[in-house]
Amino acid sequence: SMSFFGEYSSYEPDIPWPGGRSTAITWRADDQTTWLFGGYGRGEEAYHSQSWLNDLWTVRFNGSQPLWTFESGSRRTNDGGTYTELHEAGGSPRARGFAVGWRGAHNSGWLHGGQTYAQGGGSALVDDLWQISLNDGEWTRRGGRSASSAENPDVAAGRWPSARCAHAVAATGPDGGAYLFGGFGVAASGRPELLHDLWSFDASKAGPSSTSSPWTRINFGPTPRATHSLFMAAGKLWLHGGEGSAGFLGDLWSFGQDDGWHQEHPVAAGAAGVYGGEAPPQRGAELRPGARKRQTFWHDRRSNDTVWMLGGEGADANGQDGWLDDLWRLRLGGATAEWEWVGGSKVAAGYAPPLQWGPSGRASVAVLNGGTDEEGKALLFGGYRMLGRSSEVLNDLWELTITT
Repeated sequence: SMSFFGEYSSYEPDIPWPGGRSTAITWRADDQTTWLFGGYGRGEEAYHSQSWLNDLWTVRFNGSQPLWTFESGSRRTNDGGTYTELHEAGGSPRARGFAVGWRGAHNSGWLHGGQTYAQGGGSALVDDLWQISLNDGEWTRRGGRSASSAENPDVAAGRWPSARCAHAVAATGPDGGAYLFGGFGVAASGRPELLHDLWSFDASKAGPSSTSSPWTRINFGPTPRATHSLFMAAGKLWLHGGEGSAGFLGDLWSFGQDDGWHQEHPVAAGAAGVYGGEAPPQRGAELRPGARKRQTFWHDRRSNDTVWMLGGEGADANGQDGWLDDLWRLRLGGATAEWEWVGGSKVAAGYAPPLQWGPSGRASVAVLNGGTDEEGKALLFGGYRMLGRSSEVLNDLWELTITT
């Protein structure tokens, strides 16, 4: 079931609420507060055009009511941030979207890369690495360039991921370690293109006393892509979908340090979804979601072998490309990966009346509570969709409850 908490289309000083946005980063703190940073969207009403954000918010719940607080950053778009010296606390990242973030040790979070504005118009890619305290929201820059025009010698030496956006990251455990894969960025040729490099991150080497890079390039994986999903489950790293040179992707891959990459579900680029019936729930070995990008994955704290996926932009049951609202459960504990269509529509928004179950078809949704909790609840915020020829960033908040 879905419960709607509310939305606000403009800044209201007596009711704090973030502006609409997509590709925001979230971190769940030890005290169950969620921190939300940036993305592509709208700032305060006086600066309400869509662009890159660096505002930092927290949300807590008083019973069933969300309580948002604007913590720091800019109320407007395209802010340049404050770049202190490396490892000096007190700065702030520049506005950005299509970045990646993950939880770290000692109640902290990590932020890497993304897409930002460029002086004179257009956009630029960044490679900076930040750590945020989830106790008080204090930022510390741990590496990367302070300006998009600067050089990073560690990139040229193969010790640091190149500037990129729309990549994906998966935390490997509570110590802040992570894997990073692909995205759209600067390749070895010096030109921006789709990437397929796999990196590991060692948080213990990101501090001021370290003499080596926290990043290690492991190998080059499946076909180059961006706006894909990466997650850890069942003791392995998993990669799903995104957009490559052939179009939307729906393939599912696993990676292990001992056996490398393995394709679990071969799916042709642009493939239609197989839903197994007219309405959910549907479960079976032949089911699979259609090829898509900017889908949202999250973990289920009730099972280490289960993850959830919502929407994105891609192919529906008829192979038509559009904005999707379908909800899938992916079980990874058996001999083979198994998809289950749990909710939403099999037809993309605009092609047929949707099943009125929850959020409209959209991409790049933020998960506010770290994933499905012990009570079967997940909190989903915002996202992006097209309406006619205009884009729309969203700031509605939904609670999804799955009891089985």
